Amino acid sequence: MHAVASSGDASGRGWIAVIVSESQLGKDLNNDNHLDDNLLLVGERHAVLTSADAHAADSGVAALHQVPQPAPDQPQPTAQTAARVMQYGPLTRFLGDKPPAASSTAGRVGPNDRVLTVYNAATNKLWTVGVAENAQGGPRDPMIEDSGGTSFVSPAGRCVADGVVLASPSLCRPRVAGECPPGATCIDARVVVAVDLSTDEDGNGVPDSLE
Repeated sequence: MHAVASSGDASGRGWIAVIVSESQLGKDLNNDNHLDDNLLLVGERHAVLTSADAHAADSGVAALHQVPQPAPDQPQPTAQTAARVMQYGPLTRFLGDKPPAASSTAGRVGPNDRVLTVYNAATNKLWTVGVAENAQGGPRDPMIEDSGGTSFVSPAGRCVADGVVLASPSLCRPRVAGECPPGATCIDARVVVAVDLSTDEDGNGVPDSLE
């Protein structure tokens, strides 16, 4: 077991997220015929989580489910793997355990970039926030709660003309034609992204900023 994150009230009711190493556990949890994955498991808990519970790799694993949970009579969707996880109420925020594949449109992906994803355990909904630098412990750590959201550094581009970044449009996708005005070039850059993950006015379980 690599990590445990949980949230809950004083009685201990809440949610728990666990990153489980198949190799350490010695079990092929997602049935892909190898033990190389660090799988994300999530479940509801009904008691205060003790340190003994958190460090017992076998206890509770059967009660947790892979992310996302399959619909009745449907095959298991591709199971999510993770390097880091935090739990905020029913929302599981996690970073993938490998750098994302290079995109033909986005900025240049760095070796420490990961896909930031949020899962709503109460509604079984999963959505991608974006590619985020895994700046653990830094001021732009994507896992840190920031007024109901998060801010992180992400690969993108800036419109530059005569060595100066344009005020508008400023952001661009480096490998997409026409992103910047004539005379300007879209240059790979690292940018700060802020995302609100708490506002859900239509109550569908997905933050409005990601719809």
